[in-house]
Amino acid sequence: DAAQYVPRELFEYWRARDPIARFEEYLVREKQWLTARENEKLIADVEAELERDREAAVNSPMPDPKTTPLDIFCNGCHQIQLKYGTPKYPSEKKTVAAKRGEAAVHLK
Repeated sequence: DAAQYVPRELFEYWRARDPIARFEEYLVREKQWLTARENEKLIADVEAELERDREAAVNSPMPDPKTTPLDIFCNGCHQIQLKYGTPKYPSEKKTVAAKRGEAAVHLK
């Protein structure tokens, strides 16, 4: 999440308290389990592996629905029965405002 809806001051306040960054700082600076260079290499290696795995997933063919266990994959191969009826949507002429105290979320 790009968190563009969060005020900058609040974002910076919580970034300073990020538990992952704080733990990384603890392991590298205080415990010295890794040097800063080793830590950067470790992070780069993990990111490269994740990118390779993502590329493999994106470039893989979709599985055959007949061979997927437990009916967890469906690409329109059968009719899905709604348990609680058809969802009701507001008409396009009406606008739906966020409830009081609810934050508007804008995801990219």
